[in-house]
Amino acid sequence: METWARTLGADDAAVAGLVELVEAAATEAVAFRRTRVRRGLAGQQQDTAAVEASAGLLRSFNPITVQGLLQTPAYAQAVYAAAHPGRTDLAAAVAARMARQQVLYAEGKRFHFLLGEPALRWWRGSAEAMLGQLDRLGQMLTLPNVTLGILALDQEMPVWNHHGFTVFSDRADHAEDLVHVETLQTGLNVRNTEDVARYLDAFQRLAKVAVTGDQARALLARVAESLRATR
Repeated sequence: METWARTLGADDAAVAGLVELVEAAATEAVAFRRTRVRRGLAGQQQDTAAVEASAGLLRSFNPITVQGLLQTPAYAQAVYAAAHPGRTDLAAAVAARMARQQVLYAEGKRFHFLLGEPALRWWRGSAEAMLGQLDRLGQMLTLPNVTLGILALDQEMPVWNHHGFTVFSDRADHAEDLVHVETLQTGLNVRNTEDVARYLDAFQRLAKVAVTGDQARALLARVAESLRATR
């Protein structure tokens, strides 16, 4: 944009203004509060489902919580109750989140999930709810189009791992890659090519130190065993 503007003879102020507009378009902040008022929690889940359906490859990292596409109803209920105390539409939101999971079985879709071991150990609901969630993760290890990696606590973490994010790639209509980052009240959609590349690099580095396959299955079993000991 800067090169194009200067070629057309724009002055410094005009160039700065145009560059600012480009940067704003490449990084969009979405206020969840407005979406929740307008469409409700279930409607927000449907919006997310539409983005997931558009991607041929989804890569998601979360250090402390199991991703929505992998959650059981009981786990999702506990997550929603913690994030939105007092709301009356939690059951509809959970149902919408469960409906989103159908995309896991869509032909041609690929998924790569990375989660930190704290996501397995921080209770969301009861011990029974967590055991059900661990079982669900074990089932995900059997899907041919799903890769699940776990960042174990008893190993060095030589790469950045501060917050979760999801990268949507191979999107319909040749749409650009999209990175989504969630905070308590805001979702950040990142499209800037350089920024997206940094997230992809971070994901690849995290994937290299994550345990998968039989090692991931063994880790899930150890966590489940410790949970059963508390009952």
